[in-house]
Amino acid sequence: MIGRPWDKKGMYDTFEEADEIRHLYLDVSEETQAKVHRTADGKFLVKTRTHPDFEPKKEKKKMGKIADEIRRIQVEECLTLPQIFEKYPHLATLQHKELMEEHAEPLSERKKQLLCD
Repeated sequence: MIGRPWDKKGMYDTFEEADEIRHLYLDVSEETQAKVHRTADGKFLVKTRTHPDFEPKKEKKKMGKIADEIRRIQVEECLTLPQIFEKYPHLATLQHKELMEEHAEPLSERKKQLLCD
């Protein structure tokens, strides 16, 4: 499935009725998309959804590359976490830096929100 799914809003006997309802949904908000779909039994179904441009964007995971690398090494070499850090001491430092960045980022966002309010 591509894009957001459509919600079924109502079934009507004539296209004119369905089209009128479709226009009502379109007039309510520019964020809404609406369409009329003819069904196999000759009725008309009104479907709506929020326009994809107005959907909140999902944040991409920025951090975790070091943790993923540690997990990969752990599986490949069958090592425990202490054994990995003993064998690859630089990973402990990198993971610590990564964790500090992850925890520092939300704090700065909270500060920005408090300052804006």
